[in-house]
Amino acid sequence: MAAAGLDAVLGESSAFFTRSGNMAERLEPLYNGTAHVSHSTYANKLLMRDCDEALSSVYARLLPQEQRLAGARSCLALSEGVNASSPADGLAWLIQAKAQDALGDMPAATAALRRSQEASAGEGWLAVSRIRFLLPRLSGMGEAAQAVFVPDVTLLAMSRNGPARLAEIYKQHGENGQALIGVIDKLPDTAKAQFLKQLRALSRQDS
Repeated sequence: MAAAGLDAVLGESSAFFTRSGNMAERLEPLYNGTAHVSHSTYANKLLMRDCDEALSSVYARLLPQEQRLAGARSCLALSEGVNASSPADGLAWLIQAKAQDALGDMPAATAALRRSQEASAGEGWLAVSRIRFLLPRLSGMGEAAQAVFVPDVTLLAMSRNGPARLAEIYKQHGENGQALIGVIDKLPDTAKAQFLKQLRALSRQDS
């Protein structure tokens, strides 16, 4: 029992110890398959955030494809493990979507995105992450992706701080950002006005 208890403590604490290293050190267990799901919700949140970096960061994009795919397979298994015990974890569903996308399974990625939204419909920070993920992929993911994208954009546009985030996303995504306009244009005038206000503020900062 003592040994089992020690294993549990080490498993819980490993996520915290590895946070002190640089990105390469933190993400290496994801690429080599030695990372594991914890009993701690907080530790698993950190694990999923590391997976997000392993799948989406500039650092990850510079790695050899074989290593990136290994990370995607690892993060897919880890996110499935998290959702097996916490099916309402919207972040883990989002990581599943990103991992499936990296592995080329677009239908599975779309289904996981939908589960992410259902699990965290009111969490604006996850809506931001889903929108950023979807914008470059909308045309290839069809109506199922629109069913996630439109409610997420609407949620942010109708919230207090969301219009500022949407304006940032619009500026950062170039032509892909036009998809935001198509949704916002159908919302009440107050939401459109707030978005335009934030967009003008960003333009003044750039000038």
